[in-house]
Amino acid sequence: MNSKLKFITILCCSFLIISMSLIGLRSYHFTKLTDSSIMAKSHLEEMGFFVLYYSGNYGPYSLTEISIHEKPHSDILAVQDQPADAFLGRELHHKFFFVANHPLNRLGHTHVSVIMDGKEIIGGFSTKKGMTYSLNRGN
Repeated sequence: MNSKLKFITILCCSFLIISMSLIGLRSYHFTKLTDSSIMAKSHLEEMGFFVLYYSGNYGPYSLTEISIHEKPHSDILAVQDQPADAFLGRELHHKFFFVANHPLNRLGHTHVSVIMDGKEIIGGFSTKKGMTYSLNRGN
């Protein structure tokens, strides 16, 4: 076997091994999700996003008449499909993910959050370069 063919064979095998390892790590990572995180991930996949990575959670917390007008809550609530007062009196928590094929991906992978009350999905948003956007529209 000539050296050029040998090099190409080694390069292809290395690429295949690295790719399979990364796919395996990603799959293993998703086996550690809680029920509510699995529900949030499924919601994002139903919206057409390819979920790359689960990056954590935040909460629980609740909003007040005052806090809905303060940052960061006011920015998040401004991009929801329902009015801000619909989030009052709920025990909120967020599930954070990195996704592909989002309208904001032209700037790189997008960080998204699914907002939940218990196991009910009540909203979401995406962030890019410090700005908050609608989860489903990217604007």
